[in-house]
Amino acid sequence: MTTKKSRLTKRVNQVAGALEVAIALGMILVIIYLFVQMVVEFSGYALSREYFDANQFIARAIHLVIGIEFAKMLYLRTPASVIDMLMLATARQAILDQTQLLENLLATIAIGILFVLRKYVVSEKIEIKKPAKLRFWPRPKA
Repeated sequence: MTTKKSRLTKRVNQVAGALEVAIALGMILVIIYLFVQMVVEFSGYALSREYFDANQFIARAIHLVIGIEFAKMLYLRTPASVIDMLMLATARQAILDQTQLLENLLATIAIGILFVLRKYVVSEKIEIKKPAKLRFWPRPKA
């Protein structure tokens, strides 16, 4: 009974891992599309000499970078990728939102703490860990 339960748990983990990888790949495809759309739109501003909103460009670029980091976090599943994602999200909050001085100070302190965690607490041995191979059906016995 225990082996059936462990095999079922292993299978559920494999399916969940496959879904995470599929979601990450889908996100990467959407990010590529949005990047191309952003470049085309803002190159149109440069050619037509119309009003260019730099804040909007920076916001879209930061959102794309955060999306890439989120996809990496889904695929890698390491503490360092989670910390990187948190740093970018915190930096985005401080840069793009119209916040008060105290909120900016707290965001800067939070980013500093995350850098310290990333450098001194998160082990590099964990970084090297690769995701498990995904198999959807057992191999036939020869």
